[in-house]
Amino acid sequence: MLRLVEKNHGEEKVLMKGYLDEIVQYLKDNDKIYTWILDEDKGMELPNLDEIKTLRDLEAELEKIDLNWWALEVKEM
Repeated sequence: MLRLVEKNHGEEKVLMKGYLDEIVQYLKDNDKIYTWILDEDKGMELPNLDEIKTLRDLEAELEKIDLNWWALEVKEM
């Protein structure tokens, strides 16, 4: 089991718990969680969630939207 965690100015909030495929689907279904970053930086690359096969794949895609003060992370439970 994994946790999808939103980090915002040092505060952590668990957005959901589930298996890798469930978290990927949640991110696809709720893209407003991270698409707002384009308002901060139009040049940012959004994660490609269509090719995720492993936890490492997802972590690499989420690194694309790490703003230092805000990030999404996946943690093992």
